[in-house]
Amino acid sequence: MKLKAVVAATALVAAGALAVPSPAVAQGAKTLRVHTWNVPRSVETGFIFEPMAADVEKHSDNTLKLQFYYSMALGGKARDLIDQATNGVVDISYTLPGYHPGRFAILEAIELPFVGGSGEMMSKVAWDWITNQAKSELQGLKLISVNAIDPGFVHTTKTPIRKMEDFKGLKVRVAGRYIGMAVEALGGAPVQMPLTDVYESLSRGQTQGTMLPWIIMVTFKINEVVKFHTEVSMYNSTLLMVMNVKAYESLTAQQKAGIDKSIGPEFGRVYGKRWDDNSKTSRDDAVRRGNEIIKLTPAEEARWRETSKSVYEDWITEVNKKGLNGRKMFNELQALVQKHKAGS
Repeated sequence: MKLKAVVAATALVAAGALAVPSPAVAQGAKTLRVHTWNVPRSVETGFIFEPMAADVEKHSDNTLKLQFYYSMALGGKARDLIDQATNGVVDISYTLPGYHPGRFAILEAIELPFVGGSGEMMSKVAWDWITNQAKSELQGLKLISVNAIDPGFVHTTKTPIRKMEDFKGLKVRVAGRYIGMAVEALGGAPVQMPLTDVYESLSRGQTQGTMLPWIIMVTFKINEVVKFHTEVSMYNSTLLMVMNVKAYESLTAQQKAGIDKSIGPEFGRVYGKRWDDNSKTSRDDAVRRGNEIIKLTPAEEARWRETSKSVYEDWITEVNKKGLNGRKMFNELQALVQKHKAGS
């Protein structure tokens, strides 16, 4: 089915297709299609999508608007989102780099275990990392936004994770390759799947745990099916929004201004801070439900950190295969994290 037919059908029947309305938009305004795996109730709708749409309209003098298509309403799987933007099937895609295995080997360094920190801080790191190191992975794409989520923790249904050995035999959902490698190093069995499938997988016992930041837990009802939360900041997922370069170049000067004035590192930082500031709500919900919050001893956390270092070597080796100096780049990433920690 051609894209126009898909758009027409899904706009009428799919709950996932949502245009952010604005009565001030001129009747002849150009509309850009933004495609995502997210559901309309996702945190991003209020944190990122609606504010960005309003900014684009304002800065373009109401000549440009964004229309968001949720739940892959324009077809394909989450893993197709980058190709859809690169090939011009959609104008803009919003996705996680981890949904595209092998595509973002450099960018995914942001998600290495025990590298990051707050969502706000790591959003600044992510923008600089793309600008300085990972720009080659965005050929044919214009970077609209990249931000990190608040740190991801371990959440399990029946087995409390108090020490590394507790991972043995557990299937744990992960969002990306490198945090999956860390789970494997710790003794668990990583399972990669879209966030929208996690609730059902946990409730059916197909997986026994998940790695997620607090803020997502209520939105996707994960607190209802897990009972234990091991609060150790293991990683940060990054969220990426990119635009087809030709679609951008086809815009008028005023419309380009609508994009250019609504994107950049400052917007990513603000989005990242929103994740940080609102994570307490989900944690409080878990406490109200009587779920157990677990803290590792300093010695046990040190064991996890030391064991997870093997994943750094995996990343360095993969980047070396691309003809790059992986160890030098990893050291630069650590320096970048320290720089932004100091400036926070």
